[in-house]
Amino acid sequence: MLWVLVIVGTGVFATYAWRRSRAAARAVAATVDFFAGLVTLTLGVLHTGAIVGNALRGKGVGGAATFEYNFRFYALLLVGMTLIVPGLLCALKAWPLARGDAGAWRVPLWSCVVLVAVNAPMIPVQDFAQVPGGLAGLNLIALLLVWRGRARKVEHR
Repeated sequence: MLWVLVIVGTGVFATYAWRRSRAAARAVAATVDFFAGLVTLTLGVLHTGAIVGNALRGKGVGGAATFEYNFRFYALLLVGMTLIVPGLLCALKAWPLARGDAGAWRVPLWSCVVLVAVNAPMIPVQDFAQVPGGLAGLNLIALLLVWRGRARKVEHR
């Protein structure tokens, strides 16, 4: 059900972005940014909720019988936060990006760099890291294309 809300929310955002944006490329980049941010945010919240939920029930991480605060628990919480914060920033900056605000691409761009840097080394250990890392990579490409197009327009003035 949660993923249906993500998809419907992205569809609604895409409709408004397409109507309000003067440039199709910017509307597409903003929609990719919104979708990638929302999916990454959702994955981060679900991951962190599962880790904290197991800890509150007294279950340990990685199949341990009892909860123990250790580096692995801390690292899993840190991974969740590194998914939540950049995902939230991408989703929040998608509308200014669609409107064409001058600096709107910077925050999502650096958020995607963080997501790729965090998730790429985890792929050999955790295959699921391909999802947020891949979405961040796709978002990074879309944002760079919008930025490059904007730079060309500035040069021609």
